[in-house]
Amino acid sequence: MWLWACTAVWAQDAVWLQAQGTQIQNGLGQEVLLRGMGLGGWMVQEGYMLQTQAFANPQHEIKAAVETLIGTEATQAFYEAWLHNHVREADIDSLHAWGFNSVRVPLHYNLFTLPIEEEPIPGEQTWLDLGFDLTDSVVAWCKERSMYVVLDLHAAPGGQGYDAAISDYDSSKPSLWESAANRNKMASLWKRIAAHYADEPWVAGYDVLNEPNWDLPGGTALRALYEQCTDSIREVDTQHLLFFEGNWFANDFTGLTPPWDGNMAYSPHKYWSNNDVATLEFALALRDAHQVPLYLGEAGENSNVWFQDAVRLLEELGIGWAWWPLKKVESISAPMSIEKTAGYQALLDHWEGNAPAPEAAFAQAVLMDLTDKLKAEQCLVQPDVVDALMRQPHTDATLPFPGTATLPGTVFAPDYDLGRAGMAYVDEVDATYHVSNGSFTAWNNGWTGRNDGVDIESCYGDFPHNGRAVGWTQTGEWMKYTVDVAFSGIYDFHFWVASNSGDGALRIEVNGLDVSGDVDVPNTGGWDSWTSLIVEDVVLFQGTQELVLHTVSAGHNVASMDVQWTDEAPPNLQFIPGVIQAEAYLEQLGTGLEATTDEGGGQNVGYLDPGDYLGYQVEVESAGPHVVSFRTASESTDGRVSMQLVDSEANIHALGEFEFAATGGWQVWSTAEFDVDLPVQGVGLLQLSVLDAPFNLNWLAFERVVEGCTYPWACNFDPLANRDDGSCDLEECAGCTYAQALNFSSSAQLDDGSCVFEENACPEDIDGDSAVTTSDLLALLAAFGDGCAP
Repeated sequence: MWLWACTAVWAQDAVWLQAQGTQIQNGLGQEVLLRGMGLGGWMVQEGYMLQTQAFANPQHEIKAAVETLIGTEATQAFYEAWLHNHVREADIDSLHAWGFNSVRVPLHYNLFTLPIEEEPIPGEQTWLDLGFDLTDSVVAWCKERSMYVVLDLHAAPGGQGYDAAISDYDSSKPSLWESAANRNKMASLWKRIAAHYADEPWVAGYDVLNEPNWDLPGGTALRALYEQCTDSIREVDTQHLLFFEGNWFANDFTGLTPPWDGNMAYSPHKYWSNNDVATLEFALALRDAHQVPLYLGEAGENSNVWFQDAVRLLEELGIGWAWWPLKKVESISAPMSIEKTAGYQALLDHWEGNAPAPEAAFAQAVLMDLTDKLKAEQCLVQPDVVDALMRQPHTDATLPFPGTATLPGTVFAPDYDLGRAGMAYVDEVDATYHVSNGSFTAWNNGWTGRNDGVDIESCYGDFPHNGRAVGWTQTGEWMKYTVDVAFSGIYDFHFWVASNSGDGALRIEVNGLDVSGDVDVPNTGGWDSWTSLIVEDVVLFQGTQELVLHTVSAGHNVASMDVQWTDEAPPNLQFIPGVIQAEAYLEQLGTGLEATTDEGGGQNVGYLDPGDYLGYQVEVESAGPHVVSFRTASESTDGRVSMQLVDSEANIHALGEFEFAATGGWQVWSTAEFDVDLPVQGVGLLQLSVLDAPFNLNWLAFERVVEGCTYPWACNFDPLANRDDGSCDLEECAGCTYAQALNFSSSAQLDDGSCVFEENACPEDIDGDSAVTTSDLLALLAAFGDGCAP
């Protein structure tokens, strides 16, 4: 009966989500892929999120440690502030702005009902308002932004796993599995929650139990509890989707098939494993065999590389997801990082047994300050994490790190571009896969700054830096920086480096061109003893440019590149349209110069071999079709080049390949013309790469193609056109051009023989052809001297 009711109501509202075969669909029958964020650490504190795991891991231990320092009343105030500040509308607004369409809310049962040990009447349930008030706020904020909410029972009555931190399990009390009263309370709680949200379509569904991890042979007890909770929910709510996790941290579904409800999904979790289909095969088999959707309720706690690979894999497989978590204290792997103050570190030192107990007033002030720093506007937003989750799974394109450097100025080494490994940077280690390979690998050895593979550490001193530097460099690693050059000119690069070995070397490229060669990094006296290395006379063009900093050999830290203008303008600016002498290059690789006997004299570029290169700083007057001419000479070998234009925003435009025939001599010159389309105007770098050689090059020239009518007598003749487009009109402007004619047309440009004259209006027209011509003169001479009749 409930299946019919569910379908009937669901179909009336496009928002409602329901399991339809292997998909989660809305009321329009459209697949909905949930992209969510888990609000971990809010209603259920976990030690690692607060850096208390060494001495207090589950929430009840954290609370006891706090209470020992500041007392019961102040502890209550601390937790009230914690709950009201950890998740606020600003957090939901940020998630919406970043592109998330859902949140997964981890619930602690003790915010909704009393523990069984505190119930006034055993077996009955006392309900609390606080949990509902907090959850109602999130639902309202999400509803306003058309975001779904998944309600997740993260801490069940008694705790559902040996891993105490996950569910606030207290081993001195009966667990969920050891107490029928706890299980009954859980079923009653779900009935109460379902009744409260039964008519709310923006609640996507109920994740009935998070990550059970207990010895439950055959999954029998787990299935029995799930069926008990399902029956309780369906008494009051026949509409909402139900999510069910397996045992052993959500991934062991032994005993949980076949499905027992017509509107349910299986919800595995994924951490630290390879990002390939094989790692999800167990879940895919469930989906396909039982025609039930999958929803990955948790993943995260890894590097950005792992994040974007996992999201791409999940979405290719049609699996929605929720990441974990939104914020932690001093974290690089969450979208938001909560500041760890010196005062809070003092409390941690005490709790770890490394410092005496602080004054209660001091501890209370520190802890209340911590609750203030939970607020979204107080957190450090980490754009690289958000980008890895929401953009990088779908594109290879890179973006400048927020606060793109403007040159002249300083480029901070940790502020390389946002993007995938291999596109924005390359690092030797960029994720951990220890669930799959048994070996944990640190992707960022300094655990600060960014969540990529690049290793970043704190740095100090009186030199250009932003408080962090790139370290642990390895040969072959590199980082790309998209910068904005304020004006074209010649610049000096000051690299701020430190080394304890003297074995390091670096190289800088601009738009793919090596402008420095290998620069050795000396032993500076220590990894935090900083000095500058100067690379002089680097030409940079106005606009967006790409810099790539390479580690040629390992053994140095780098904090920044201080890029300063030398007060000199760039040489050899060439103009298009116009002639570019081959020797007027801005940069070259492998070429030579020699005197030329071609018309005009001067020099030509010669000694060309495949792989050689010429670069010219150009200013393109206007985009559009052009004709490019190459003046070349070759004794017996055809030549061929490829040409591309790097514009002021560092975009590379391929212009094509061009081939020239041998001319029979090294100073026997010929000009070859080709059509080419220049897609942009402005200052840029024209790059020629030699593909086939040898040949000599004296000049190349560009002429803008202007199409139109080139016939001077045509009605629509265009004096600026240099390529006839077949549009010449010889009729529209034709007519009588004789002023004496009755039908003279002042606008006519071509006489079409249509002139009409009055009788005797033209006595000079002896032969009557309406025109005074040579034939009239001959007729007059023939009659000259004849008498006239009276």
